[in-house]
Amino acid sequence: MLKADLDPNKRYLSCSVIKGSAFTDFVNTRPDEHISITCSFLKNRFHTKMVPTSTDPVFDETFLFEFVGDNEQIKFDASMLLKLNQPIHVTIIKHRKNEKPVILGTKNIDWRSMLFCNQVEVNAEILPCSLTH
Repeated sequence: MLKADLDPNKRYLSCSVIKGSAFTDFVNTRPDEHISITCSFLKNRFHTKMVPTSTDPVFDETFLFEFVGDNEQIKFDASMLLKLNQPIHVTIIKHRKNEKPVILGTKNIDWRSMLFCNQVEVNAEILPCSLTH
């Protein structure tokens, strides 16, 4: 989305997925194996492109989450940010040709430190699903 396309009456949260690191399960990868990341926040859902599996995959994508309330006709009220505790939900998915995608791990990330900083870098450790239950 271009800056000119942004509605000045709305507020947005920019989220960049840069790279992954230490995907040790992918030291000996299959050529038909890829991974992708989905990010969701409020009513916004985004999906990165699929990249070949590796120990250090590079995604380099940026998503623009819109702060949307139940009634989209109401002008944005900055005080709602103080009450909003919805995290950004990140899911890593493995894809193989002719197979269903497999969820490798998920993580909820708190974005609210952005309320007092202009930019925050989060190194999120995403554990396998088998360890998060």
